Order: sequence, then C-alpha cells, then structure tokens
Amino acid sequence: MNLKNSRRWKFEIDETGRTVKIIRGHIGRCKTFRIPQNVIIDGVVYQVKSVDLCAFNSPRTLKRLIIPDGVQFVDECNFNHCENLKVVYMGKCVQYVLLYTFPINNPPVRVIIDNANQQLFSHDGIICTHDGVAICSTVKPRNLVIPEGVKIIGPLTFNGNDRLVEVKFPSTLKVIEDNGLSQCENLKQIILPEGFEYIDVQALMDNINLNLVDLPSTIVSLGYEALRGCNNLRALIIRSKRLLELKLRLNERFEFSSKCELYVPESLVTAYREHLVWGKFKSINPLKKLKYGIK
Repeated sequence: MNLKNSRRWKFEIDETGRTVKIIRGHIGRCKTFRIPQNVIIDGVVYQVKSVDLCAFNSPRTLKRLIIPDGVQFVDECNFNHCENLKVVYMGKCVQYVLLYTFPINNPPVRVIIDNANQQLFSHDGIICTHDGVAICSTVKPRNLVIPEGVKIIGPLTFNGNDRLVEVKFPSTLKVIEDNGLSQCENLKQIILPEGFEYIDVQALMDNINLNLVDLPSTIVSLGYEALRGCNNLRALIIRSKRLLELKLRLNERFEFSSKCELYVPESLVTAYREHLVWGKFKSINPLKKLKYGIK
C-alpha cells in the first residue's frame, strides 16, 4: 500500500527496523478491512508492526477484520464501536490485544487466530496467551467458564459484564489483576480454587450484588480497594493459616459492610479481632461456624 502521512493516515516510523506504527488510519465504508501489512512511504517499504490507541475510525459497515502476519499489537479503542463486526482474523504474529479493542456484540464477534500463532489462542470468546493469561473477552456470558491452564486474569479482562451470574475458575488460577473481574453487577459468589494467591488492586471492585467471597488456604494478599463497592457482601471467608495481608492506601477507608461476617481458621480468630483493620469487622468467626458455602 503506497501511503504517506496525511489527514487520514499517520505513521510513526522506526528507521532502524524499517517498521511503522499506525497512529491514524482510515477504513471507509467497507464490509471487509485488512490492516496493511506493509506501507510505502517516500519510496521506502516499511512493515506495519502495531496500531496505536484509537488509530482507526469504527464504521458500522465493517463486518470482517483481518490483522495480517507482521502486525504484533493492536491497542484498544480501535474497532470497539463496529456494531456489525462479525469476524476477526488474527495472523501468526499478533502478541497482545486489549479489552476495548473489539466490540462485545450480540451475536458475539468470532475471533479466529492463526494456528501458527505461538502467543495467543481463543477459547469460547476468551482470548488467552499460551503462557496462561486471559487478556480479552468478546463475549458476555451468564455462566463463565475460564479454561484450564489460565494462571492470570489480566487487567479489565471481564470488567463490566452485567450479565454474569456465575464463574467457574480453573484449578490453575493464581492471580486476578487490576479490575480483572470488576463491575459485574449480577455476580453473586466468588469461590477461588486452592493454589490461588493474589487479588490485585480493585480486582473485584463494584460487584454490587456480590454476597460471598471464599479465599483458599493459599491466598497471600488482598490488594488495594480489591472489594471496594461490594456493599452487599455478607461473608468473606479466609482459609489461609496465616493472617492475610490486606493492602490499604494512605487514608483509605475500611470498605466492608457492617453486615459482612468474616470467617477464618479458629487459631487466628484472636489475631484478626486484634488487628488494626481486620478488627473493624463486627463479626469474626471460626470456619467451623460457617453459615455459607463449603465448610
């Protein structure tokens, strides 16, 4: 494609690697669009390596998108308003995409990833890396099943799914990152598997109807504002045999509802009651008195 910097197209050129990042691009009113694999600027051929934030417009006519071999990264807010997008094909070099790269349409966008891609795969609309990170979802299921092998739910991966009622976590899960499962207003329970370790900053924030969170014996840390806005939480279960680290920012308020009960191993009840922050729970009980979930 013979292009140059213009009102419709703008590139950031890397002369060393003879590659470009698309800063601004134009799709037009087409049904199928292929991101250019190479561009010619002033007679020099450059390989397109990435697409910047909000580089492309989002035409309603677009139904099929092709990300060719050579393109490694497409930033968010590029195609997320293409309400008629049906199929996205990703070439073998795409390494990463973000939540707001593609729309969550009904029916959902079908994502096809080249079998030769050694970085990404798609499972029922969830885009994952081969090393175990769920990074993006093009679906909003009521019952979410995260595939075995996923170790990390990445930032914003399942954020804002207002249809979500139930999540089945894989036994391999270790971490939920920043806002990875936040603002899911109909989610009622989160029961994390043995082996799980870290809930990151705001990871479960604003799940307003969440009533139970069950943390396994392997839990290590609860991040800043991890459960902020979960005002209907009635039971927080901590199975770790060591006092759980609760991270708070300077001047951060205690965010748990006065109706929320805390359940911990019997040997730690006193330690939790005497703790500067955990001790603010009005009800701290041993696990054997558990009213909710599995004892």
